[in-house]
Amino acid sequence: MIRDHELIRSYLRSVCGQIKAREVHPHIRKELESHLEELVMEREEAGDNREEAVRYAIERMGDPVKVGKDLHAVHKPRMNWPLMIGGLLFALLGVFAMYLIDNSMTVRFPLGEKKLVSVAFGLLIMGLLYFIHPRAIQTYSWAIYAAAVGGMVGNHWLGATVNGSPSYISLGWLNLDWVWVSTYLLIVAAPGILIDRAKKPFFWPITTAVLVLVPLLLYGNLGRIPGLVLYLTALLVMAGSITGKWKRAIAQTLLPLGALLVYALQTRPYLADKWSMYVDPNRDPLGAGYMNVQIQRALQSAGWFGKEGAMTLRLPEAHNDIVYVFLVHKFGWLAGIILTLGCAGFIGVLIRSTRSVSDPFGRTLLAGISTILGFQLGYNVLMSLGIVPLIGVPFPIVSNGFTHTVAEFAVLGISLAIYRRRHLTLAM
Repeated sequence: MIRDHELIRSYLRSVCGQIKAREVHPHIRKELESHLEELVMEREEAGDNREEAVRYAIERMGDPVKVGKDLHAVHKPRMNWPLMIGGLLFALLGVFAMYLIDNSMTVRFPLGEKKLVSVAFGLLIMGLLYFIHPRAIQTYSWAIYAAAVGGMVGNHWLGATVNGSPSYISLGWLNLDWVWVSTYLLIVAAPGILIDRAKKPFFWPITTAVLVLVPLLLYGNLGRIPGLVLYLTALLVMAGSITGKWKRAIAQTLLPLGALLVYALQTRPYLADKWSMYVDPNRDPLGAGYMNVQIQRALQSAGWFGKEGAMTLRLPEAHNDIVYVFLVHKFGWLAGIILTLGCAGFIGVLIRSTRSVSDPFGRTLLAGISTILGFQLGYNVLMSLGIVPLIGVPFPIVSNGFTHTVAEFAVLGISLAIYRRRHLTLAM
C-alpha cells in the first residue's frame, strides 16, 4: 500500500503537524493519500520505479509545511461570532427586562436575580457544549430520544403541577419543566434517527410512529400543545431536508397535528375560548379576553418613545410570554422596531450558519435548532402584536423561566459546536 511507504508517512505527518484540529487528520490523510496514489500510479505506468514515483508525487504535492498551513486555515475551528453575540445580547436584554419589571410592576418574587441565575447556568452549559463533537450526538441519538420520551412518561406519573400543567420536576425552589427539556432533546435526537433510517426499508412508517405519534400522544396527554407545535415544525424541516420529499414530510407531521388540534378544541373548551378571544377580545374584556385587551391597550398607549414611570396597566404575564409587549410599552415603538429587526437578523444568522455546514447530520440538526428558535422569535413577536393567537411560546432567552433559558443556551452551544466543524463531513 502506498501509505506504508516511509516517505509518504513522513510527508503526511509533516502536513498534519500543522493542523491543530486533530479530528480532521484522518480525513486529510485519506484525501492526500488518494492524490499521492494517483500520481505514483501515473509515474509507474510511465516507467518509473516505486521510489522514483513516490519522490515525484511528493514533489508535485508541494512543501508539506505550506500544504499543512493552508489546510489548517481551512479546517481550523471557528467561532460563529454573530450567533454568539446575538445570544449574549438577548441574555442581557432578558436580565435588564426582568429588573425593569421588578421596579415597574408588583411581582411575587425577584425576577432579576432569578434571570441572572438562569443566564449564568445557561452560559455554563453553552460553554461546555461548544466543545462537544457532533458525531457523539449522532451516535447517541436513540439514547437521547429515550431520555426525552422516558422523561415525559415519568412526568405523567410523578410530575409536579405548576400553573395547571403536570409536567414539572420540583427541586426545591426550582421547578424544572421537563416537557420543555424533552422538546429540545427530541429535536437533537431526530436528525440521527432520520439519517439512520433513511437508507432502510419502511422509512416513513417507522419514523412517523417513533418521531410523530409517540410524542403526539405524550404531549397531548400532558396538555402541552405549544411544545408539540414547536417540535413538529422543526421535525418537518429536518425530515424534508434529509429526504427532499417535502410533501411527504408535511403529511407526516401536519396531518397528525391537525387531528390532535381538532380533538383538543372539541374536548377542552378553554382552547376554543382562546381562539374566540383572538378573533374578538372585546366580547369578554374582563374574562377570557382580558389579556388580549390589556395587550392592545399597552401597545396603543406606547407611542414612539414609551411611557415613563411605573406601569399603569396590568400585564399578568409581562415577564413570561409577553415581555415584548412590556418592552414596547416601556420604551416605545422605535425600540420595538429595533428589537424586531434584531430578531430578524438573529434568524438570518441561524439560516446562514445552517447553509455553511458540509456534514449532513450537522446541517440537519442546525436546521432543526434554527427552526425552533426562529419559530419562537417570530411567533412571540406576532403573538404580542395580536396577529396570531396567544399560546405559551416564550421569547427565547429573554423571557423569564429557568428551563427554557438553559435549554436555549444549550442548543446555541450545540449550534456553535457544529459551526466550528462546518467544513468537515462527520457522517458515520
